[in-house]
Amino acid sequence: MKIAIIGAKGMLGRELLCLLKGAHPKVAVDAYSHHQLDITKPSHEIKKIIGNVDIIYNCAAYTKVDLAESEKDDAFKVNEYGAKMLAEVALGIDAKLVHISTDFVFDGCFDKPIDIATEPNPLSVYGLSKLAGEKKIIESGCKYLIVRTSWLYGAGGKNFVDTIYDKAKVGEDLRVVNDQIGRLTYTEDLAEALVALVDCDAKGVFHAANQGIVTWYDVAAFILDFLKSSSMLEPVLTSEYPTPAKRPSYSVLDISKTEMMIDRKMPLWQDSLTKYLQRKG
Repeated sequence: MKIAIIGAKGMLGRELLCLLKGAHPKVAVDAYSHHQLDITKPSHEIKKIIGNVDIIYNCAAYTKVDLAESEKDDAFKVNEYGAKMLAEVALGIDAKLVHISTDFVFDGCFDKPIDIATEPNPLSVYGLSKLAGEKKIIESGCKYLIVRTSWLYGAGGKNFVDTIYDKAKVGEDLRVVNDQIGRLTYTEDLAEALVALVDCDAKGVFHAANQGIVTWYDVAAFILDFLKSSSMLEPVLTSEYPTPAKRPSYSVLDISKTEMMIDRKMPLWQDSLTKYLQRKG
């Protein structure tokens, strides 16, 4: 089997590369950074670079949620057109495309975990561009596995956990929103779920995130407690912390389909966050 990882320098791409090389030593894995492979190039140019592979993991994306409101063309170029180009490649070489999507495809108007079959309704340009990418993949006719995730953190990329950690280490006081509800996701756990889903020959759309429902305030409080930080933590409403892009107030993904497919529970967010913070320390 031969595998290509696109966006291999990002948080998730790094974890996937490490996992696949360790867990599947007999599998050939080629990893490409943005500079090595630009998914917005025509599909024939991408095909020249990756050749014939069995699995394409697409971890490349435009993820600057707030900037996307003023950089709409850039967001859609990567998240929609780029996804379309990879789907064309996958179809042409009969490979499976594993594509990472997001909870931002939903509007947050829920009071229970969001099922796979729920109709998306993005609130932001970022969410719209990611949903457009999903649609291009599905329409392409290629073999695909689309996995939506949420609140991602891990080594090698900018994320909420690292931001809070750095501020708490120096005792900086914090104001964190307490009315956005979702699931935290550790890149290591997501990478393991992706590989397990592929090993099970999963097809279609899945949701994957850590177990447990939290607010951003909960996550910050956990980090401060872990560090025994002197920082003061104040809960605030989203309306008190305006951002260019509107966030879904409730984006708890229903992960039961994934857990059933891989025959195990996703790890609890507290356990995974503890592991990550211990490694940082």
